[in-house]
Amino acid sequence: MMKSILLEARRKTYDNSVKLIYDAKLLFYKEKYALATFCAMTAIEEIGKFVFLHTIGTSNIIKLDTELSSHLMKEITKVLKDYSGKVLEVVNWSLYINAAADRRHGIHPSGIYRTSGVVLLARSGKWAEVRNRCLYTDINLTNTHVVSPEKIGKEHAYYFICMAYEGLAAQVEAGLDVEIMGIEGRRARDELINLEMDLIEFIEISQTNVDELDFIKNSQKYKNLAEQRKEIIKDNF
Repeated sequence: MMKSILLEARRKTYDNSVKLIYDAKLLFYKEKYALATFCAMTAIEEIGKFVFLHTIGTSNIIKLDTELSSHLMKEITKVLKDYSGKVLEVVNWSLYINAAADRRHGIHPSGIYRTSGVVLLARSGKWAEVRNRCLYTDINLTNTHVVSPEKIGKEHAYYFICMAYEGLAAQVEAGLDVEIMGIEGRRARDELINLEMDLIEFIEISQTNVDELDFIKNSQKYKNLAEQRKEIIKDNF
């Protein structure tokens, strides 16, 4: 029972990830950049959920199709609702060591791979801040500034659409097949290969300079924030 539920969850999570990427791309072409960015960032979160469901599926408990303990069920539910956690799953599994993505998007003049921007944004705790700005007006009375969704531009949308594509396409190299996708293995791999081809086409048509994005341009600031956050988390446990 549990095994079939997880297979269905992976399949639906994968399908939703693809839909969100395509929605983001459609909005990008309509120059609705804030909404395109929101969809692409949400797709990355869904891909993180997909990868997490894969890690559960490789455990002996699920292979034996036995019931999960209430404690483990709570832990799984907690991770699935933790958007930062899901983001870190996909960046660690699909971007951080993704040589193909690094080659495609290259190195920023500051010396970091452009793909590292997602990692830094997630680890610094600033992921939700950028995502929320895609939809909401941010009013800061202390620092006397107002940031509206119009500040999320073409470069944001282009970057996160590319990273969402990379997150899914990288699963081909991870060898995810019938046990992961819940569908016939060859078809699963073909679907993911097609995503990679779509990504290359998107880059050729829409290539946009992303070097002024703050989390890439000022990478050291985000590295410092990530270190501070890590220390705070460590001190609280």
